[in-house]
Amino acid sequence: MTKEQLATFLIRGLGVDSKAQPTAGTPDGTVSDWAKGYVALSLELKLLSNGSDGKFGGQANATRDLLLTGAYETAKLSEANKPLNVLGADFTEGNTLKLTLSAAIDENSVDLSKILVNGVPLDPSKDSFTLPEDKKGLIIKLHDGFTIDLAKQPTIGVEGLKTIFGNEVKNDAEKPFTVTVTAPPAGSTSSAAASSGSSAPPSSSESVPPVLLYPNGIEEGHAYYNVFGTSAGTVYYALFKDNGSAPSKNQIKTGSGSLFKGNKMLTPDEQFVASIDVPTADLEPGFYLLYTVFRSENGAYSDISSASLVIQDEGEIIPPDPIDEGGAGNGGGPEEDGGSNEEDSGAGGEDTGLTP
Repeated sequence: MTKEQLATFLIRGLGVDSKAQPTAGTPDGTVSDWAKGYVALSLELKLLSNGSDGKFGGQANATRDLLLTGAYETAKLSEANKPLNVLGADFTEGNTLKLTLSAAIDENSVDLSKILVNGVPLDPSKDSFTLPEDKKGLIIKLHDGFTIDLAKQPTIGVEGLKTIFGNEVKNDAEKPFTVTVTAPPAGSTSSAAASSGSSAPPSSSESVPPVLLYPNGIEEGHAYYNVFGTSAGTVYYALFKDNGSAPSKNQIKTGSGSLFKGNKMLTPDEQFVASIDVPTADLEPGFYLLYTVFRSENGAYSDISSASLVIQDEGEIIPPDPIDEGGAGNGGGPEEDGGSNEEDSGAGGEDTGLTP
């Protein structure tokens, strides 16, 4: 994959493809004409940068470090364009207060003194916290003797929290929200649980960018791929022999009719990167396609991505080429390969058979 193809993928992943078309193209002669708008917008959004010589080097190969950096900056910008707030809070068993957040947070940004219950800050010297596995919340262990007045609806204010990408969670003490009380702290003035007024969880109709499926070498009996995403969730993958028609998202997820299937988790700790090892020893000579579909933690699915795999008569593997879901694969830009191949990849229509 070249740098200009990476720029195209990142812009399309953000869903701002239309903004790249009218953008004044970069005068950089190292960038192909079809990619100038995408490169200019990727530079404007600071997803990528020029080299030390001031040139973008659009037709140079994109390094792994550049892929990681570009994916990180894209994820950061994508997150910043979404609501970043506290979705709900609940007092539970064991003097525990659980906050549910819309994004994974940086543990170092947590200051308990900036979390207010009924206008009173928590005490970091007495109270403690942990993060859930997905980091989308706070589990606060309240000190013995902590009480709340259940004659009033408890409220919470939160300040200072930042996501793992450095974006600010925007709830603050001036905009407290209602808290659910499943199990009130010991000694609280009422045993009646307050009714919930917390926000509903995010809708699964959110727009989810597809993952980048990138070849990472071959050896006898194996072909390797790296998967680059922009958020936490699960990548489902399945290998099919090319028969002229693409599988549905549900077929990829279940592996129905495939020769090989599996799934990988994308997590913040791994920078939303995973590896796929495709066994090739038992494959007959022919042309194959590895398909992927990404499911976010909120249950929304991305479009399909795919990459080719060719087994020759003598068993030799032709190094696979990534097929960008938007049409910017190694074969050139949109003008050269006919534009978006969503219809060819099976990602263009509504996939009503997909199970959660």
